[in-house]
Amino acid sequence: MEEYDIPKVVELQKIAFPAMAAEGVYWRPNQLKAHLQVFPQGQFVAEYHGKIVGSCSSLIVKLKSEYEEHTWMGVCGDSFFKNHDPGGDSLYGADVSSHPEHRRLGVATKLYNARKELAIKSKFTSNYCRSQIDQLLWTRKRIISIRVRSQSKTSWN
Repeated sequence: MEEYDIPKVVELQKIAFPAMAAEGVYWRPNQLKAHLQVFPQGQFVAEYHGKIVGSCSSLIVKLKSEYEEHTWMGVCGDSFFKNHDPGGDSLYGADVSSHPEHRRLGVATKLYNARKELAIKSKFTSNYCRSQIDQLLWTRKRIISIRVRSQSKTSWN
């Protein structure tokens, strides 16, 4: 994700989660900008024909145990990723969204895979997402070619 993607990601959030958006619960531009400032490598968007069809946000934290009870707000630091710890041991997946018109085509899976690659490359001793990622991989009838990118790299899946 780049800063110029932020307005499109905000709109995607509203479309992807309409019930939450109706209650005003979605990433705000200043929150996404904070995510980019603290951990640009952990913020991804998925594009299809130049349109953002998915996004995900991640941060690094220190968890006592990956199974320890916690709250999303507590880990994410009030939606601004104030609890991001570059010296932490866990990649925490805060959010994944995909456009409703592009669901069941592998968008979220590709975002999870990009996040998983980041976790492996960064050699985290604990990855809160990993067990969830492995459970989310499923066979699809069709996988579209989607470009997944963060500030640090671009890959075609």
